[in-house]
Amino acid sequence: MVKRYAGWVLALGLLCGAFAAPKLSSRNTLAAAKAQLKNPAKYRNGYEQIKYPNGDIPKGWGSCADVAVRALRGCGLDLQKAIHEDAKRNRYPGMGKLDTNIDHRRVRNQVVYFTRRGWRVKGLDFKPGDFVVWKLPSGYDHIGVVSDRKGASGNPLVIHNIWQVAEEDVLKRWKITGHFRVK
Repeated sequence: MVKRYAGWVLALGLLCGAFAAPKLSSRNTLAAAKAQLKNPAKYRNGYEQIKYPNGDIPKGWGSCADVAVRALRGCGLDLQKAIHEDAKRNRYPGMGKLDTNIDHRRVRNQVVYFTRRGWRVKGLDFKPGDFVVWKLPSGYDHIGVVSDRKGASGNPLVIHNIWQVAEEDVLKRWKITGHFRVK
C-alpha cells in the first residue's frame, strides 16, 4: 500500500510539474524566443481581436512586439494581462482608452512596463535573453531578444521579427534606445 501511495504521489508531482510555468529568467526568455525560430511567424502588424487573458494572434503571424510577448509568456508572464493591469493603475504616455487586444503589442508600452519593473540596464553589455529596443530609420520602435550566439560582426545575434521571426546579426544596425533584462 505504501509503495502504491508513493507512486501516486510521484506521478502527481510529475504531472503538476509538467504544467508549471518555467521561472521568469533571461535563460528561459531566450529559450522561449528561440522556440519561435522553429516555425517562424511572418510579419503582420495590426489590430486583432484576441481573448483575455493569455490571448494571442494566430501563431503563424506576428510583429516584433509579439516576439517579446511570446518569449515572456513562455516564462509564465502574460504581458497582455500584466500591461493591462499596470496601465489601469498607472497612466502610460500616449495610451488612450485601454484595450486588451493591442496595448501589450506596442513596443512603447512594453518599454514603459519593463522600466516600471526595474528591468532597464544601463550600457551596451548585452547578455543572452536581454531585450533590445531600437528606433528604426522609419521612426518606428522595434524590439528583439538577444541570443547566446554571435554573428560575423562579433556582436550577439538578435531574435526579432521585421519580416519574419529570425535570428540575425542586427544588434548595432539601428539606433539602440533601450536595453532590458528580466529580474
